[in-house]
Amino acid sequence: MAAPPDTRQVAQVEFNDLFLQRPGKARVDVSRFDKGNVALPGTYRADLFVNTNWIGRAQVTLRQIQGDANNVQACFDRELLQQVGVDIMKLSPEATERLAGERQACTTIDALIPEAFATFDNGEQRLDVSIPQASLSRDARGYVNPRFWDDGVPAALLSYNGNVYRADYEGASSTQAYLGLNAGLNLGPWRFRHNGNYTYDSLGGRDYQGVQTNLQRSIAP
Repeated sequence: MAAPPDTRQVAQVEFNDLFLQRPGKARVDVSRFDKGNVALPGTYRADLFVNTNWIGRAQVTLRQIQGDANNVQACFDRELLQQVGVDIMKLSPEATERLAGERQACTTIDALIPEAFATFDNGEQRLDVSIPQASLSRDARGYVNPRFWDDGVPAALLSYNGNVYRADYEGASSTQAYLGLNAGLNLGPWRFRHNGNYTYDSLGGRDYQGVQTNLQRSIAP
C-alpha cells in the first residue's frame, strides 16, 4: 500500500513594511523574511553544535546557493570539517577532490558527506550540524584539537577588599588599615596572577606582603 502524499505546506507570512518606513528614503525590503528567518550571506561568529553537542565557536561563512536568496547555507572547508570532528580520511575521493578545488566555491556539507546536513539559526547565532557517526573521528568525548584552542582576549584582572579601624582612648588614638589585592593579567597563552596584602598601623608602621605570585601557560604538545 502506497503512503499518502505529504500535503503539509509551510505557511507564508507577510510583514507590513509601513512600520519600517523612513521618510525621504528607500523602502525596506522585508520580503526575504516571508518564508522564515533567512540569514543574510556573510561571515558569522557562531556556536557549533554537532549531533546536539556543543563543541565551541567558529567563523562560519554563509552564501546563497545558486543565487536563491531564500537558500542561504553554511560553507564547509577542510578546517571547518575538522573542527566539527569529521575524519577527513573517510571522505570519498570525489569529496576530497571537491575540497581541494576552487576556494571561492561554497561547498555544503551534504555535498561532502551523505546524510549530513547543517542548519544555521540566525536568532541564536548557532550552527547545528548532523553527521553520521561513521564519518566522525574516534576521539574521547569532549576532545578539542589543540589547533582550535582559543587563548582568549588580553585582559587585566583586579579585585580587592579593605577596611580601616580607628580607636580613640584617653587622649590618644590609633588607626589600623588593611587592603587585600588579587591581580592578574591574561596575554596570549600566558596567565600572571598575584595575591598580596597591605597593612598600616599608625603605631607600628606599614608593610606589604606578597602572598603568592605565579606565571603559567599551557603547553599543547
